[in-house]
Amino acid sequence: MRSRETWIGIFTVCALALGAGCSGPEDDLPREPVSGTVSLDGKPLPGGTITFTPAGGGASAGGATIKDGSFSIGREGGLVPGNYAVAIYASDRPEGQERPKQAGGLKEFKVAKELIPAKYNAKSELKAEIKKGGGNALQFALDSK
Repeated sequence: MRSRETWIGIFTVCALALGAGCSGPEDDLPREPVSGTVSLDGKPLPGGTITFTPAGGGASAGGATIKDGSFSIGREGGLVPGNYAVAIYASDRPEGQERPKQAGGLKEFKVAKELIPAKYNAKSELKAEIKKGGGNALQFALDSK
């Protein structure tokens, strides 16, 4: 069994490593706000998530929740200008919905079904360019087929 001092040391190193890798409103990156709309088969996507990953790697990935077909990322958590791969996810389980209960009070385990085709998330073909100086209102029109 490890000593208390060893565990404190491990915890401190992990906390410092996590803090160094996180960026926030106090970093010096030239972040831009990003907003937009997402539709599926011509209708606003009721809910989901959107993520932006730098095309050439980097530390300014970001994302947002989609609600009623819209998303928004403020400047403090915004993206650095450049090209991004975009992934959009939405499940068949509405946000906050509990699983149905089984006999005995246990919750039934049901894996949520992904509603968005893989070409828009796991094998995403979506891209976006974030520009310096604003004007980053993006539109994604997805097709379920």
